[in-house]
Amino acid sequence: MLIRTAFFPGPKPPPLAGDKNPRERTVGEQLLAEIEACVRLNPPMTFTRFGREAMNNKEFVRRLQEGLQPERPTQERARKFMREYGR
Repeated sequence: MLIRTAFFPGPKPPPLAGDKNPRERTVGEQLLAEIEACVRLNPPMTFTRFGREAMNNKEFVRRLQEGLQPERPTQERARKFMREYGR
């Protein structure tokens, strides 16, 4: 039986990729931190929408959160979308 109290409210959410020191981040974590910043700065944007519009894959950000290490062309494609979307 699981008992929840004020001291143990349940599982903690995973930390954002931006919480790590930039020198300790993997390529995927760095890209994820950039995407999180883009989504925060553009309120109508969501992680699913970013993946669908930038990568034609609505699961892209979730896969980054799970540890995906994208290849250089994929990184460039995502960053190009963020530059153009911010205009």
